[in-house]
Amino acid sequence: MTALLVAATFFVVLPSARAALVSANITKRAVANAPISRVETDDKVISLTFDVAWGDDGAADILRLLNDSDVRATFFLCGFWVDKYPEIVREIAAGGHEIGSHGDMHLHGPMLTFEQNKREIIAVADKLAKIDPAIRCTLFRPPFGEYNDAVLEAAGALGYTVVQWDADSLDWKMASAEQIISNVLDNARLRGGSIIMFSLDEPRTAEALGPIITELKEREYSFVTVTELLKHKH
Repeated sequence: MTALLVAATFFVVLPSARAALVSANITKRAVANAPISRVETDDKVISLTFDVAWGDDGAADILRLLNDSDVRATFFLCGFWVDKYPEIVREIAAGGHEIGSHGDMHLHGPMLTFEQNKREIIAVADKLAKIDPAIRCTLFRPPFGEYNDAVLEAAGALGYTVVQWDADSLDWKMASAEQIISNVLDNARLRGGSIIMFSLDEPRTAEALGPIITELKEREYSFVTVTELLKHKH
């Protein structure tokens, strides 16, 4: 485990696939907006989520597959991506999917101040509103999965829920479709209430997504957006 000293605050890099940078001194106010990585529920419901930052290689195939499978997902968009691909943003919204913020410039939140984090989070909502005023943005996934008290307090001040994951497809590691499928379906943490993380710009994700959805449906899971998943919390 590696420790980093930043602005006189200790941060710990957790030994996970896409490790979260977590402050060892989270304030009580930040704890009130602690990230959600899964929902405790007895219901067989799960959420598919997509981090969207770098390109659109898999977008068309993924959106078509979700539509054909009658599955609604949650997409976390970066502001600079929204600027570049407004038509895909409209397609995501038109498909009934949920849209959250992934930060304007995909920066390391723990290296920013409270006010800088607020600007990073809210800038995405401002850009989305210009494309479609009907899009409501109330979820935030920190870039790189990194957070500290400044990140959590900024999100809380804006009324955002911070969303992580408990099942990582690891598609961002340029894994094969077969490996992505295994990373999800064989994940010991996968259960009702799980939040699965994918990337939109990995073409192999589109190839793997169909078999994943088919198998999970055979296991009698239903797919809901993150906001809908939160309603199943008991």
